[in-house]
Amino acid sequence: MHAAGEEILDYYEALAKGGTNLVLDFLRGTGTFEAEKHYPEGTVTDGIASFYYHAHRDAEHGHFHTFLLTPDAGGPHQPYVHVVGIKLDDTGIPQGLFTTNRWVTGETIQPAKAVIAMLDQFTIAHAWPSYLVNRWMTAMFVLFRPTIETLLVARDKALAKRTTELPLEDRELEITSERAISIDRQIAAVDRALR
Repeated sequence: MHAAGEEILDYYEALAKGGTNLVLDFLRGTGTFEAEKHYPEGTVTDGIASFYYHAHRDAEHGHFHTFLLTPDAGGPHQPYVHVVGIKLDDTGIPQGLFTTNRWVTGETIQPAKAVIAMLDQFTIAHAWPSYLVNRWMTAMFVLFRPTIETLLVARDKALAKRTTELPLEDRELEITSERAISIDRQIAAVDRALR
């Protein structure tokens, strides 16, 4: 976690030296930014990990949705699970993490325990569409691993509490768990734990 935190800070420093930020670097060359549209066209995928960026909420520039493919369950498409969303401000600084109900992304929902067991496999190691953003995303999964696990468990509890007949399709429940985050505070907490 400490190494991931240092890596993330290095990426922000490199972006700043280039006169850009995480959001601008990721969206470079995509034209006018449009709400609801997925960026990049398609998704960023490496092995079983993937993500895309879009915007449709107030109080944030947009957010990344992250996914992991699960072993083929015998259907026509390989199922995927939504892991966590990462809310960003317009300078590319993450403001929060959240989980969603199944209907939001069309995922094949898996219990928190199963998703947690796959988290180490979330790695984006190529350069498209932005090497720094891809590596940043991978490091975020390491630095905030305990928070991601907590949110997945909270998601399951929120779904279990629903009294509707089909809780996974309950349009009243979009965000199933959420937590504000700070890279600086997380790194400081890791440093305290190491001391």
